[in-house]
Amino acid sequence: MVYDSQREVIVLFGGRDSAGYLGDTWEYDGVLWSLAFLEGPSRHASEMIYDSARDVFVLFGGRSDAWTFENETWKIQFGELYPPLLSLSVTPQPLVAGSVANFTVTQGNPYGVTYLAYSLNGKGFTDIPCMNTRLGLYKPTQALQPKTADGNGTVSWSTTVPFGIAGPVWFQSVQIVGYGKTSNIVSTSIQ
Repeated sequence: MVYDSQREVIVLFGGRDSAGYLGDTWEYDGVLWSLAFLEGPSRHASEMIYDSARDVFVLFGGRSDAWTFENETWKIQFGELYPPLLSLSVTPQPLVAGSVANFTVTQGNPYGVTYLAYSLNGKGFTDIPCMNTRLGLYKPTQALQPKTADGNGTVSWSTTVPFGIAGPVWFQSVQIVGYGKTSNIVSTSIQ
C-alpha cells in the first residue's frame, strides 16, 4: 500500500484472503475505498513504492502461492494502458477561473467525432464500451460538446473556465472511428 501524491489517493495492491492470493487494486480517497479497473499477478507480502517523478508504481517480489517467492518487478502506470494516437494541448496553463481556455486535438481522423473529457480525480482506467476503448482518467466527465474534426483531423474548443472549481484537473480526448482513439493526458490546475 502506497500514497499516490499525483492523484491524492492511497493505492492497495494484492494481499491474501480466505480464498487465496489476490491480484486486485483498490484506492482510498480519504472517504471511500473503490476497486480500480486494474489487475496484476496475484501477490502477498510484496513491496511497492510510488515514484512521483515518473508517475509510476513499482512492485517487487512477494508470494504467488503458499510456497513460491517471486523475484519479479512489475510497473503500474495509471492512464497509460494504450499509447495515445491523438495529440491534445491545453492553454493556458494553469487555467484561471473566468478566463478562456483553449483545447486542441490533432492527428485525428478527418471528419471523426471527437470528445473531450476531464477528471478532478486523476488518472485511472474507465472503459467506454460504446467506443470499444478505455480512457486513462478516473471518473471522467464530458467537458464540452463533441465536435467533428476538420479535413486535417484537427478539433478545437474555446470556453470560459467556470468559477467554483479549483485545484488539479486532468483532460483527455477520444475520437470514434470504429473504435476509440485516445489522446495523451494533460494534467493542469484551475486557479
